[in-house]
Amino acid sequence: MTAISQAAEWDEQTSEGKALSEREEAVLQALEYMTRNSQTEIWIKAADLRDKVRELLGYDKDQMGHAQWIGHILNRLQLTDRNRRKAYTKGQMYLIQRPEVTDMMRRYAVESIAASHE
Repeated sequence: MTAISQAAEWDEQTSEGKALSEREEAVLQALEYMTRNSQTEIWIKAADLRDKVRELLGYDKDQMGHAQWIGHILNRLQLTDRNRRKAYTKGQMYLIQRPEVTDMMRRYAVESIAASHE
C-alpha cells in the first residue's frame, strides 16, 4: 500500500467518524498525561511512551514489542514529523506539542486519564 493510498484510507476513516484503535487512544491518553506539566512542547522517549501505553492497556511487556509502532501512530495522528524526531542511544525521541495532543483528543472524543495512573 502506498503512502498516498494509506493517507486516503485514513482520511476516509476519519470522515466516516471511525474511532481510533485501542492502542491509538492509549497513545493519546499517555501523551496527554506525560505533557500535563508542559503548556507547549516536550521531548518524549518512544520507550517511555510505550511503557505508559502498556500500563494503560494492562498489557505484559511481551505484548507491546519494540517501540517502533509508536512512530507510526504519531505520524498517523500528525503529532510528529522528521523535524520533531531524533535518535538517542536507546531509540527515538519525539517532540510532542501539548496543544496538538489535546486537539486530537477533542476531535476523537478521547477521555483524559485520571491522575491516579502514576
